[in-house]
Amino acid sequence: MTEQKKTVCLLVQRINRHGTEYIDVSAMTREAEHDFPCGSTWYSHEGKPLLEGLCLRGSVHVPFHDENRDPSFYLSSPAFYESYCVEMAQAKAMTATLTKVAKQIERDNAREPGDMFLALARAIGAQAVCMPYRGRLSGGMWRDTRWIWYGLTDGRNQYRYMIEEALREERDRQADRRKPVEPIAAE
Repeated sequence: MTEQKKTVCLLVQRINRHGTEYIDVSAMTREAEHDFPCGSTWYSHEGKPLLEGLCLRGSVHVPFHDENRDPSFYLSSPAFYESYCVEMAQAKAMTATLTKVAKQIERDNAREPGDMFLALARAIGAQAVCMPYRGRLSGGMWRDTRWIWYGLTDGRNQYRYMIEEALREERDRQADRRKPVEPIAAE
């Protein structure tokens, strides 16, 4: 049996969790013969970065205390999400991966979301970016979803566009909430 050629990619998608709009960048792999991303558990040994659960997560922040302020995009540093069980070897690999990513972010002086996106890609050796068609997974299997593939630079630009789109949608929602409500005429 021949070894399947796998490459590292970044999966970018919009997710709404409990009314908050998130834009997640998750480390994934891609097998050469498939046009959809795969899981990332295979890349957790041999001194390579651990990818399982590695995510750059950002969210649209809506200030509740000041309704006149525009929404902003809050980006946390890369972290491992949804790791339900961590063994010692995996913890060491997580630490090594996060250290490598943090050093790359510092080396690139990445402060803006798109720059952090590229720094993450460089640190883990990502070669491509994939997004579900229309920015969100619609359920079902990954192989049943339509995927759009980009190079790193175009993927970064699409990531920035998704952030601007999420902020624009939230500003529109805020404008609708600020409109005065007209009373219903009595008959």
